[in-house]
Amino acid sequence: MQSDAASWQKNNPDGIIAYRKYKDSQETFSRKTVEEGWIGNPFSVESKGKDTVQKFYEWIVYGTNFEEPRANEDFRQAIREKILNTPEGSPVLYYTELGRPSHATVLGYLINNKQLLDNAPGGTDAASIQNMETVSPYVGQSSSVI
Repeated sequence: MQSDAASWQKNNPDGIIAYRKYKDSQETFSRKTVEEGWIGNPFSVESKGKDTVQKFYEWIVYGTNFEEPRANEDFRQAIREKILNTPEGSPVLYYTELGRPSHATVLGYLINNKQLLDNAPGGTDAASIQNMETVSPYVGQSSSVI
């Protein structure tokens, strides 16, 4: 699977791999992984679901880390920089189709809506996940290579 992901990344140099488990577990949530184009969701380590996706969105946009130590500011800033420097329409690879938004959906949504990262007001947007379900071109874009 690692070689499939490397091949995908070579063919999609602007693409991002949204992963559940990073190839090097020692560096799972770090600036290094983001610079390599691999981005994990620090909120989905012990749980899964819509709640973890909403937390990921709010953390990236507003900085709310919900007291999750893996959701540190350096990792967040690296992701924001990666999103801002990724061309609109760039592919986001996820290990499988979930039939619902994932943090891959959030990444794709923010790549195409960078203005959401500009001076985001404090607070949260409870409807943001619902918006992604209807707006993001990344819902349904997935692959089984990871």
